[in-house]
Amino acid sequence: QNTTTLSQQMGQGVISAFKAYYLHAVFSKALATMIDEKVTLSEFWKSYNILHCIENIVAAWQDINVKCMQGFWRKCLKCFPLLVNSSLGFDQNENVDEVNKKILTLAKFLDLEIDAKEIKKWIAYAEGELSNEELIELKEELEAQKVVEEEVEKEKEKEKEKEKEEEKEKEEKEKEKEKKVVEIQPKTFSLKRLAGVFSGVNKVLSELKRMDPDVERFSKVHWEMSEILKCYREIYEGKKKERNDKETKQRGFRKEV
Repeated sequence: QNTTTLSQQMGQGVISAFKAYYLHAVFSKALATMIDEKVTLSEFWKSYNILHCIENIVAAWQDINVKCMQGFWRKCLKCFPLLVNSSLGFDQNENVDEVNKKILTLAKFLDLEIDAKEIKKWIAYAEGELSNEELIELKEELEAQKVVEEEVEKEKEKEKEKEKEEEKEKEEKEKEKEKKVVEIQPKTFSLKRLAGVFSGVNKVLSELKRMDPDVERFSKVHWEMSEILKCYREIYEGKKKERNDKETKQRGFRKEV
C-alpha cells in the first residue's frame, strides 16, 4: 500500500480538527474578553497579538488527544481493522461536528453573520499553494480591510479634533463672560444730588403744609422728617464746607499770583 496517501489523509483530518479547535478557542476568548473587559469585537481584534495566537494554538493542540488521533487512523485504515482497536468508540467526524456547532453558537453571540457551511469551509483542509485568483482575492480583501480601518481611524481623529474645538470654544466663551462682568461702582454721596433730595423733601413738606388744616400735626411731621434726614443733612453740610474751603484756597492762591 501507498503509505504517503495514508499519511496525507491522516494529516488532513488532524489539520481540520486542529483548525476547528483553534477557531473555537479564539471565539471563546473573544466573547470572554468582551464580557469581562467591556470591549467591542473590533477592539478585541486590534489587541490580538502573536502571544494570544500561540496560546490559542497550544489550547487547540491539547484538544487533539490520543483518542482523537486514533480516530483519524481508524478512518484511514478501514481496510485493516485489526491494526486499530475497534472498541475505541471514537468518531472523529462526530467530534468535529460538535465543535463546529459550538463555534456557530459563539459566532451568534459575537453577532457574526456566518452559517455552518462557512465554518466547515474555514476549517476544511486546503492542499497546495493558493492559486493566482485566490491570491488576488486575498490581496483585495486585505486592501479593503485596510481602507475600512483607515476610515475608522480618520473618523476617530475627526471626533477628537471636534472635541478639541468644542473645548476651545467653551474656554473662549468663559473668558468672554469674565471680560463682560461689570465692575460694581462703590456708592458715594454727591453734593449736587443731596441738594436735590433736600429740595424735593422741602417741596413735599410745603405742599403738605398748604393742605393740612391741623398745624400741630404738620409741625410734628416736619420735626420727625428733619430728625430722620439729620444724618444726611450733616453729610451734606460737611461736603458743602469742603467745597467752600477749597474755593477759598483757590481764590487765595490766585490773589498771591
